[in-house]
Amino acid sequence: MRIGVRIAGDSLHGVAVAEREICGSVTERVLPGPGISAAFERTLDSLLSGSHSEKLPVSITFDVSRLLVPSELERVVALRIAPRPPIDAAHEYAGETAARHCDKVEHITGGFTKEGDEIAALDLKQVRSIALEEPPGRRYVVTGVGSSVNPVHEVEASRVLFNEAKPASVNHSHSYHNSSFAIRERTAVINSALLSSGERIVTSLAKVVAKHAPQARLHVMTNDGGAVPLSALAVKPVHSMLSTGAAELVGAAVLAGVDDGWIVIERDDGAVLGEMTGGTPTVTSRSRLGSAELIATRAAQLMPNRDGLIGDWMGVPTVVRTGADSRGLAADASGIAAEVDLAALGAACAPVVEWLERDVKIRSEAEKDQVLAASEAKVRVRLVSNGVPPSLVRILEARVIGASYENSNTVALRVRGVGGLLPSEMLARRTS
Repeated sequence: MRIGVRIAGDSLHGVAVAEREICGSVTERVLPGPGISAAFERTLDSLLSGSHSEKLPVSITFDVSRLLVPSELERVVALRIAPRPPIDAAHEYAGETAARHCDKVEHITGGFTKEGDEIAALDLKQVRSIALEEPPGRRYVVTGVGSSVNPVHEVEASRVLFNEAKPASVNHSHSYHNSSFAIRERTAVINSALLSSGERIVTSLAKVVAKHAPQARLHVMTNDGGAVPLSALAVKPVHSMLSTGAAELVGAAVLAGVDDGWIVIERDDGAVLGEMTGGTPTVTSRSRLGSAELIATRAAQLMPNRDGLIGDWMGVPTVVRTGADSRGLAADASGIAAEVDLAALGAACAPVVEWLERDVKIRSEAEKDQVLAASEAKVRVRLVSNGVPPSLVRILEARVIGASYENSNTVALRVRGVGGLLPSEMLARRTS
């Protein structure tokens, strides 16, 4: 049995899938006082007491993007490692969300070239001075020039912070893949602001599951329409803050049995258009939080379905209706009515996902093939370690991408692997 749970601010929606059919669906109100834990406990009781109650859940996947709220109490200190400070305000990062949660920026001498060669020595004395000045329990973000190729300065600076500052957390910007210094830093700042929220969610959900289904594997939806172990939410919640739309797209694909093609989801608040490729949503490597805030998280590409957006070359998209207007439309030949919560269904059926993205130096075709093969193997091992049977592991993408206007030997490596059944294999019966 696979269970998907979408948690909103005032409601909780659960869907159970077993033996290729939807065997349970429940909606619970989140009441003041008992809160989410009590609503989730009632949801599990309901889903586990049906006709498939003898089957313990193999996995429970949560969509919690509506719960992730940046902390207004914890402020972030950003350490920028570069050969020199910015020359003017135009070189500061943009974005209201990041600026609101970062109250101090410190420049540290250091940095590397795109080849990974040191430009300037890291000023560890300056890092230590900052660590001793700040009170314990601060959250830090460390971003270094050239760290996407050589993260040594970021790691050395964080080691000093852990030893001297007693921090609540230290985020390395090189762990968010993007060629832009500002985008990596902004992503790390926003992630740091979400950590407290992510940690609370993980703790409360895990406690309930430990009482009702202690053997179940716990996952959380990510912005790309995949699922990762729930523990990742306490480390990188930024990758789950936009997951609801992706979960809905996966749920619509499961209902319609679409592995490849365009899907229109008609909701009460408007229609959106998305594409499935190889059983997973088509994604973008960067996402926006407002007009000027690009962050380094891979997210399903969903667009408002305006007139003229769908071209002839796209074929006829599949239409799935959800919300109040979907009732009584199951027999409508122009679309499929969703009688369960799409995001919860998508969470139940989402494949486990694993990405490996980094900048590498490659000098020959043979070296490129070797690096790709080693990276694919690493992704496969990670998926299997997360509970995916080896026979269900698929590598959707494995390639190197040249960097414009930069050293020709430095390329971006990208490997994307998923584990699980295709949407068309999830359900034996569908409403049409």
